[in-house]
Amino acid sequence: MAVKVTVGDHEVTYTALETTAPESYDGFGSFTIEASADRRLVAVPTDVLEWQRGRYLSGLYRCATPALYGDDALRAALIERLCQGNGADGDDRGGR
Repeated sequence: MAVKVTVGDHEVTYTALETTAPESYDGFGSFTIEASADRRLVAVPTDVLEWQRGRYLSGLYRCATPALYGDDALRAALIERLCQGNGADGDDRGGR
């Protein structure tokens, strides 16, 4: 499951991963989509997917492709993330 995002000349394809690793293990444009007390759902640029899996596993954290998180849900999370800080919510500071 992957979703392609294009902004101007920049194009990134994201894949969702589920992990128990803390955010400090995220790299190369990965970001949290959802979080609970015991896991996080992370959007990972597909071109660094294997590196990101290895990073999580290097800390002995669980890492898996979520079975119930489809492309539509990932797409919605990416759109929400891209729209943050565009002034629509009164905050025009840019990314957070």
